[in-house]
Amino acid sequence: MSEPLSISLNTPFFQAIKAAQNRGVVLPELYYSAAYQGIARQLAFSIAGITSLDQLTVVRDSLAAALQSGESLATWRKNILESGTLDLPKYRLNTIFRTNIQSNYNRGRWQRFEAVKATRPYLMLDAINDNRVRPAHLALDGIIRPVDDPFWNTHSPSLGFNCRCRLISMSEAQAKARSGDGKGLNKPIDLEAMQPDKGWDYNPGKEPMEGIKRAINNKQSQCNGTFTALAAGGKSRYTKPIWCHGDGENILNMLSVGLDIQKEMPPPKQVDFQVFDKGKDDRFYLTQFMQQFGAAYNEQVIVEAKTGLHQLLVSDELFSNHKSGDSKITKHGREQYVLHIADTILNPAEIWLKTGKYEDNALYFLSRFLIKKDIMNVLAVFRQTGKVWTGWTGYQNFRSDYFESKRDGALIYRND
Repeated sequence: MSEPLSISLNTPFFQAIKAAQNRGVVLPELYYSAAYQGIARQLAFSIAGITSLDQLTVVRDSLAAALQSGESLATWRKNILESGTLDLPKYRLNTIFRTNIQSNYNRGRWQRFEAVKATRPYLMLDAINDNRVRPAHLALDGIIRPVDDPFWNTHSPSLGFNCRCRLISMSEAQAKARSGDGKGLNKPIDLEAMQPDKGWDYNPGKEPMEGIKRAINNKQSQCNGTFTALAAGGKSRYTKPIWCHGDGENILNMLSVGLDIQKEMPPPKQVDFQVFDKGKDDRFYLTQFMQQFGAAYNEQVIVEAKTGLHQLLVSDELFSNHKSGDSKITKHGREQYVLHIADTILNPAEIWLKTGKYEDNALYFLSRFLIKKDIMNVLAVFRQTGKVWTGWTGYQNFRSDYFESKRDGALIYRND
C-alpha cells in the first residue's frame, strides 16, 4: 500500500528512524514498521509530511482496515482526526486516503483482468467526465486496447494523485460495439495529449514496487556532487541530505536491496582459505576463528555488519550448545571451515532479516564458496539481544536446496 509520489524517504523520515534507534528501538522493528506486508513484503510505506514512525504505522494500519471494511473517506478522516495521530489539512488527508485506496483497488482489479482475459480480452479506460477531470485523463476516455497491449504498461489508473479513472474489462463483442470511427479500438493514441501525471507512467498491477523504486532512485541520484545550505546567521555551509551518508544512506541502501529479493545469489567465491585438518583441540579452531576478528579464542568482540546498522557480538557462542554450554565446533566438520564462516560474517554475499516463531529477530549471513569442484554453502546466524546481535550458530553444508530455504524474510544486504 503506497502513495506513489509521496514515498519520499525524506529527511524527517530518517530523523524519526534515528530518534527511535536512540531510544533503543532496534532496526528489525523499524524495518517491519515501515514496510507493508502485502503483495510485496518489502514495499516501504512512507508519506511525505508525516515525520513520526508511530504516525506512519497508524496511517498504514487504518488504511488497510478501511480497505478491508469498505470504510468511507469521511469516516476514516473523522477517526484519524479524533485519534490525534495526524494534524493535516482536510485536502491532504483526502489525498492520502483516495490515492492509497484507489491504488490498491486498481492493483486488485488488474489481477482480475489477467484471470478473465481469455473471455474478456479487452480493457476500456473510463474517465469521469466532469469539470474536475484533467485534460490528459479526459483524452484517454473511451480508448480500448487488449489486456496484453503494452499501452497499459504506462497508462493504467491511477494516473495521478486523486485520479478517479478506471479500467473496464470487455468481451470482444463489447469492444467492437464501442469502436466506431475514431473510437474504442480505433481511437488513435496521442502520447503528447494522453500523458499520465509525472511519475505515474507505470502499471501498479504489474509493478507494485515501481513507486518505491523510483523514490529510492530519485533519492540516490541526489547524493552526487556538492550540496550547499545556509547555516545559522545566513552563512553558507556544505552538506548532504541525511539519506546520503551515515545511517540514512545505509537504510536507503537496505531498502534498495530489498527490492531485488528475487535475484539469484552472487556467484560462489573462489578464495584460498585454509581448510583445517580434523583432530585438533577445540581451542585451536576457536583461535583461528577469533583471530579473523582481532580477538583471542576466549574473548568477545563487537564488529559492525556490512549493513552499517547492526552491531554483532562475536564469540565462541557461535559454536556452543545453548542449553548445555558444551562446544559443538567439531559438529558435522565445521571446524575445518571456520575461516569460511568468519568470512561469511565479515563479507557475506547476502544478509536476511527474519522474525522467528517466538517473535524474536535474527540475521542470517549467507555465502557460497567453491571448494575444488563443489559449491559449499555457509551460514551464520545472529539473534537480536537488545542493541547488539549475538552470534547463535555458524556452519556449512553442500545442499543447495537447504541453503535456498534460508533465503527468506527481508533481504537487507547483497554483495553483487
